[in-house]
Amino acid sequence: MAGRQIRSYVVTSRQIYPLVVIVAISGLIIGGFWVVREGKRFFNSTRPGVTLAGEEMGGLLPDEVKGKVQEMARKVTVSPQDARLDPQTGRVVPEVVGRVVDVDATVQRVLAAAPREAVEFVTTPVIPRIKQDFFKPHYSGRQDRRQVALMFNVAWGQEFVPGILEVLRQGGVRATFFFIGTWVEDFPDLTRQIAREGHEIANHGYAHEYANKLDRAGIKALIMDNQKLLEKLPVSPSHLFAPPSGEFNELVVQTAAELGFRTILWTLDTVDWQRPAPEAIIERIVPRAANGALVLMHPTEPTLKALPELIRRLRDKGFELVTVSRILE
Repeated sequence: MAGRQIRSYVVTSRQIYPLVVIVAISGLIIGGFWVVREGKRFFNSTRPGVTLAGEEMGGLLPDEVKGKVQEMARKVTVSPQDARLDPQTGRVVPEVVGRVVDVDATVQRVLAAAPREAVEFVTTPVIPRIKQDFFKPHYSGRQDRRQVALMFNVAWGQEFVPGILEVLRQGGVRATFFFIGTWVEDFPDLTRQIAREGHEIANHGYAHEYANKLDRAGIKALIMDNQKLLEKLPVSPSHLFAPPSGEFNELVVQTAAELGFRTILWTLDTVDWQRPAPEAIIERIVPRAANGALVLMHPTEPTLKALPELIRRLRDKGFELVTVSRILE
């Protein structure tokens, strides 16, 4: 190994100083981040002992709370389930109301909680599309409110509709109009006007045929062909179905329910299609009016003449005049 020299390296203070400075600055930065975060935790975190649905949440920062709420929400969320007919028993299986967690509102509740406070999730119900009461015909609305609904089945004629709308407008009344699809095709602008004036639009079937003489496919077509027509106008139709001529059977009600429709009949019938005197229409309705009554009418001349007095006398008896959907709520 002769001739080879072994070099020894000596680290001078000039060389080590920059390393010390870098390490010191890094430490300060890391420590600063820690101080800032812990400071935030001290001032902004949840109070000691706060729990959410039994889970410890004390000392967590807002972003940590949100992450935990999102994770826990998956276990709390409930999917809605429609009511349905059990084919084996023939009985209606009731609907299940769903539930979703309002994450942001729950986070705020946790952050605002006092020390050792036990809080619960903020949730919103999710209402199923099909309810148990869809599987029965409705002859009236709720009995616990002093309300009456005026409903017009519109299958023929249009000459008296503008006058009826004017009476309803002057009286500040919103009614429910059940349309036959072929009438809508003949008078689309008048249908739109009725909707624009705030009246409820509903389904009377595409054609005026007896629903109780149809099979399931025929009933579906009767309802859905009309519903699609109304939606295309567009007039935002409700999911109410009044069978033409009031003819129905169990299959009609079940099929309508499976499509998401309530089957609507009536409590009081003006029988105005027989063209009685206006006074006869009033006497058929006013003395018998009761909470939740559904009053059936058609766009006839006697109805137009009777309507102002009918509205006045129903209100004199303390009734609020509402739509069919409202009276069923």
